[in-house]
Amino acid sequence: DGEFDAGDAVQIFDPQLNQIAIGLVKYDSAETDKIKTRKSSEILSVLGYTGPDEFIHRDDLALLE
Repeated sequence: DGEFDAGDAVQIFDPQLNQIAIGLVKYDSAETDKIKTRKSSEILSVLGYTGPDEFIHRDDLALLE
């Protein structure tokens, strides 16, 4: 939710709005809105370029207790 740029750290919440993680995003908020319900194989056709398959890679994710 909100606006962010690729490379920004974002908070991740569960359905009850408890913060569960922080991660570095690969796409900005506008790109995310376009691809968030799509398969990774569709990224090229939606954005016009090939990007990472994941929104946040597990190496860029910190789970919170």
